[in-house]
This record gives sequence, structure tokens and C-alpha cells, in this order.
Amino acid sequence: MATQHKLLEQILNIKLNANILLYLSLMAVIFGFDGILKVVKPSYTETGSFNFFIGFIILSLHCFLYLRSYYLNLSNSIKPQEVYSIAFGLVLSVILLGYSLGYFELGKIIRDIFYNFYFIVIFYVIYYFKKTEKLKFNTILKLSFFIYFVVFNFLAVVLGNFDHEGRFTGMQLAASIYGGTACLMLITLLESDLGKFNKVFYFSIGVTFLLLSGTRGAVLSLIVYFSFSLYRTFGKNKVLQTIILMLVLSIVGIIVLKIDQITAAMSALSSLRFASTADLEGGSLGTRLTWYLMILVDLYDRSLIGGFGGGAAEKLTGHITHFDLLRFWYDYSIFFIVVQLMLFIYMIKAINPNWFLIFLYLCAQYLLFSLHNIFQAPTMLLTFALSLVVLASKNKNKYE
Repeated sequence: MATQHKLLEQILNIKLNANILLYLSLMAVIFGFDGILKVVKPSYTETGSFNFFIGFIILSLHCFLYLRSYYLNLSNSIKPQEVYSIAFGLVLSVILLGYSLGYFELGKIIRDIFYNFYFIVIFYVIYYFKKTEKLKFNTILKLSFFIYFVVFNFLAVVLGNFDHEGRFTGMQLAASIYGGTACLMLITLLESDLGKFNKVFYFSIGVTFLLLSGTRGAVLSLIVYFSFSLYRTFGKNKVLQTIILMLVLSIVGIIVLKIDQITAAMSALSSLRFASTADLEGGSLGTRLTWYLMILVDLYDRSLIGGFGGGAAEKLTGHITHFDLLRFWYDYSIFFIVVQLMLFIYMIKAINPNWFLIFLYLCAQYLLFSLHNIFQAPTMLLTFALSLVVLASKNKNKYE
């Protein structure tokens, strides 16, 4: 037993800088394996083919860091919230498998199990690293912002990384994945401990390229974040609440009264995809709405509980649905979503006991990012966990 213990200690005590490894693993996912392939293999055009493999490598790195950081010293015990979160993940897997017995695609089931556990692991790795190594964590964040907003965007411009619609894709193949990741990095930036000048500098660069990506969901997600931030800051001030409410009602009234002029103005801005209405009946948005309607109609006709098997939604539409929540409902049942939301609540409460407002924010963001298949992109999944950890643990008193 003593020999085994000594061997385990030797394995975990390899002379590696955990901070560098965490940073490299973070940046490797943010950078995106697709971006590397684009540079070395210009003929590569299929987005996300290697997401699972690069995600598995990064998850393994995080697990190694987790073991090394928290169990090298045997006085550290397994924390209850980690056990319960894994238990939630197992329940998700049981539901996922149980509702796939009639029809399933093994690869899709493995993918979904993997990414659900991936989210749990990286959430706790980031949280405990931030909690125990706050100064080093902030240093890593600062360097990450410089590399992501300045270096990567500069490289992408030099390489001409724009898709066939003229949308900026950053160091990835899909503009939507770039836009979603940029949005999450911006939220992390605004919740970080950087000075105001640096925040304004990086935010200006990040928003500019985000708009060039034409990702409307990311723009909506930023609006959700700012709405949450305003309520967090002024929520208890009744006078400010009244003023904000009056302003919102006034804006809604102006929109209703001036809808024709606003529509005309948006048509004039058709070159900016996020303000364009050109594809409401066709194109990307119209096609996706058609797929969503197909799934909803089939749920209504067969069973609103759902649970028709892993990959069933993609079989029905013939394409990736671009809506994880709807896909989970159709493939794995409404029970899967309920347990997943319970998991989110528990993970937030592990950081902040005043969880309700953060949970409402998470639900809104999860809905929007789900429209871009967050659970099929390690890049967005990692930055989603990162932004949630930074936001929930920044200042607990702000949520009270």
C-alpha cells in the first residue's frame, strides 16, 4: 500500500508548471483546433470534425491538473459538491441512455455524455484554481485577453479569415462559434479585475470583431449580460427601477410607433448581418426556424415528453439542429433538461449561496448560446464555464 501511495505521489508530482498547463489548455480550446487546421490545411472546410478529439485532450489535461493540485496533498478530501455534481451527471447519463434504447446513434450519445461531464470538470477546475491561486489566475486572464483580442484577431485579419458571406470567423471556421466565444470572453473581461482603461481597450476591439462576425445571438447575449449587470447594480434602488422601467416602456412605444421607419433603416443596414432581416424567410435563420418547427410539430404529434433517442433530432431534420435545448428535449426527454437545470443550480450554489438571480441569467444565456450548439463546441463550453465562474464568484454581496 505504501509503495502504491509513493508511486501515485511520484506520478502526480511531475515537474510541470500547473499554471502554464492550465493557461495552455485554456488557450488551446479558445484558439480552436479548426483554426490550426485552417492554417496548415487550407482545403479543410468542415467545421467541428475534430472538436471531440481536441476536447478529449483538453479534458484530460484538466483532470490531470485537478488531481495534481488537490490530491497531491492527501489531507485534501473530496468536496461534497463535486460528488453531487458527478451524481447529477450520472443521472443525466442514465436518462440519456434510457431514452435511447429504441433508436440511437452511439457516436451522438458518447458525444453528449462527454460534453456534459466536460462542463462539470472544467467548471470546478477553474473555480478551485481561481479560489486558491487568485493572483496567478488573474495573471493568466490578463494574458489571455491580450492574446485573444489582439494577437488572434490580428492573425485572423492577416490570414483573411472571412467566410463566403463576408463574416469574420476569427481563428475558427464558423463565424457563429467565433461570435459566441468572443461574447463570452467579453463578459469574462468585464467581470475580471482588470483596470478600466484595459477593459475599454479590449472591449472596443472585441465588440468590433464580434459585429463583423454577424452573430446575432452573441449580440443578444451581450444585451442579456448588460441587463443582468444593471439589475445587479441598481436592483434595490426603487427610483432607478422606475426610471429604467419608464425608459424601457418609452423605447417599446417608439418602436411600435416607428416600426416602418425602423424596418427601412434595418434594410439599409443589410450589409451588417446582425441588423439584417434578409433571411427571416430563408437563409440561415429561416432554415433553422423550419428545423425547429419540424421538431416541435413532431413532439406535439408523438409525445411532448420527447426522448426518441440520441441523434433522432438530426435524423428528423437531416442536419445539426443548432438548438441544444430542443435537441436534448427531442432526443433525451424533458426530464433530461430538468435534471440539467438542477445541476446548474447546484454548481452555482457551490460558488454563491445567492444563486437565484445568477441562475436566471444562466438560463437566458444558455437558451441563446444553445442556438449555436454550445454542447458541440469545446471552445464555447469552456468559455461558458469560465465566464460563469468569474461572474458568480466576483463579489457575492452584489447578488444579495
